[in-house]
Amino acid sequence: MPVRLKEIGRMLLGSGIFNINEPVIFGTPIVMNPILVIPFIISPVISTALLYLGTKLGIIGITTGVNVPWTLPGPIYAYLITSGSISATLGVLITLIVPAIIYYPFFKIYDEQKYLEETQGE
Repeated sequence: MPVRLKEIGRMLLGSGIFNINEPVIFGTPIVMNPILVIPFIISPVISTALLYLGTKLGIIGITTGVNVPWTLPGPIYAYLITSGSISATLGVLITLIVPAIIYYPFFKIYDEQKYLEETQGE
């Protein structure tokens, strides 16, 4: 893996847990990147559709309107806004896994491109 992407990954971990994702959006960069923009657009659509479908079918708890800070980690946020629904927490965990699966092949392509750039520059 290129050194640049490892450093961005380390930077993202702490802030990403608390929903502060600018380091990856502008550091990778996803903005103006024809490879990574595809999963960047598709992932939220699929995640939203999964959670909506789960809620509509009654599998996932409905939000109660409780106002909690948006910087809480996703599973904790879901648990609190649904007044303790474990199914909502599991739904959010699933919507963390599904985008990771979607991003993986695109990130591998981008990683290979960056690796070639780094090795050719030496």
